[in-house]
Amino acid sequence: ESAPCEEVPCEVVDCEWGPWYDWSPCTRSCASGSRHRSRTVVAPPRHGGRLCEAAPRAEVAPCNAAPCPDPCVDAEWGEWGNWTACSATCGVGYRSRHRSLAREANYCGRPAAGIAARYEACHDLPACQEVRDCRLSEWGEWSYCSSSCFGLRERYRVVARPAAGGGAPCADDALKEVGPCNAVAGAAAACEPAPLEDCELSHWSSWGDCSSSCGGGQQERTRKVVKEPSGGGRPCEGGLLVTAACATQPCEPGEVCEDCLWAAWSDWGDCSAKADSSGGGGGQRWRHRAIRQMPNFCGQACDVRAVSEV
Repeated sequence: ESAPCEEVPCEVVDCEWGPWYDWSPCTRSCASGSRHRSRTVVAPPRHGGRLCEAAPRAEVAPCNAAPCPDPCVDAEWGEWGNWTACSATCGVGYRSRHRSLAREANYCGRPAAGIAARYEACHDLPACQEVRDCRLSEWGEWSYCSSSCFGLRERYRVVARPAAGGGAPCADDALKEVGPCNAVAGAAAACEPAPLEDCELSHWSSWGDCSSSCGGGQQERTRKVVKEPSGGGRPCEGGLLVTAACATQPCEPGEVCEDCLWAAWSDWGDCSAKADSSGGGGGQRWRHRAIRQMPNFCGQACDVRAVSEV
């Protein structure tokens, strides 16, 4: 079966524009900016309603047309400064340079864009040297006594390892000691005359270790007085310690070269025997000098010279 439906007329709805939204802020504060506003359709046409009339959906309008009191000035960078010193003298370091604004932007100018500082690694730095304190050698043996009674004897030590890499230096440490020997109780007249004997030197020792592994170091060899003269015997002559260059191959570049420097000779010491009316003689006296500055790895090595003379 079928039956007719009850017809109800549909409501006709015409198109309708909504109200305008508020104007946007002006794009400039002076010298003619612009602003805009928009609107939308709040009711579209239905069931044969009227279409929306042709009208703008958005509007733009001028604003703030008054001239600006000053022209717009953009910010401007100044020149880059010089590179700073490297943050390290060896190993890995960095340096930087900076720039500042030469001109600030005004109220309508464009602000500065970019970086104000640059950093980069330092190139060609030498490898850092090991921090090493100065070390003295052990004391050498005492020399023979200068006299069979009421004499003097001496002993020496040397700088076995100079300071390096900012290590502690050898400071206020004696390299020579002098002490009494053959002290006889009572008056000096109790000493008996010594037999006639010439001074005698030992053979040279082997060369010691080099003070550096490259760039020029120093090594030493020594000899000593094995028999002091007595009774007017002939005294010894010549050096007791000599130094020579070693490890002269160049090291890695990058450090200032420092050459070896010899110090001046010391004054001659007192004679080990005093002249008397009998005509006997044959005393000894010493003088010394030291290396005032050791060469570094690329400095000129010390030339071969004696550091002690008798």
